[in-house]
Amino acid sequence: MRRALRPKSPIVQELVRIATERAFRHNRKRCVVAGTKLIRDLGQRYPFYDLLYSKDHEDLSRGIRAEAKYLAEPQCLRRIAQVREFDGLVGTLDLPESREDLADIRLLLCLDYIEDPGLLGTLLRTAVAFQWQAVYLLPNTADPFDPLCIRASQGALFEIPHRRGSMATLQKLCKARRLPLCVSHSEGTDIGSAAYQPPQTGMALLLREEYAA
Repeated sequence: MRRALRPKSPIVQELVRIATERAFRHNRKRCVVAGTKLIRDLGQRYPFYDLLYSKDHEDLSRGIRAEAKYLAEPQCLRRIAQVREFDGLVGTLDLPESREDLADIRLLLCLDYIEDPGLLGTLLRTAVAFQWQAVYLLPNTADPFDPLCIRASQGALFEIPHRRGSMATLQKLCKARRLPLCVSHSEGTDIGSAAYQPPQTGMALLLREEYAA
């Protein structure tokens, strides 16, 4: 009879570090994905490195490609997923690479000072839903590969290209792509008015948390 992984297992401890330590996560170039539906959706396109499941969810792990599959105690799954209540599938994937070339971009969402991973994930999921073509992440933004952000975004950065960089680099990119860099402001143009004409070349929209605006 197979024994389930316990909290002190080296595999569990490594995955907890990937989940909780940004530098370690990016050094390993892997992220933790938690949630049965999300893992099954991503598993149709990407092979996982590790796939962990509880005794009650072993059937759900079948058909998902992974280098290694492990039976784990629910406590381990909760620690790795960084949530108090959880008993689904947990896996690890390669980090999507930052794209230096964002050619032919017309709708670019730029995010700065978004420090809450859950809020960042919601914005990324919304960007995909509204068909923005790429996301630009400025240095003061939370890590989009925090497990909480990945869950909130439903794996958005596996769907949409992203790039990390400074404000100066963003301004150069906008100039090269002829994208006006816009911000939301109470005294700005009312985009809901009949007189509003969107820029023909597209736009880059910069969003920040309210306290940083």
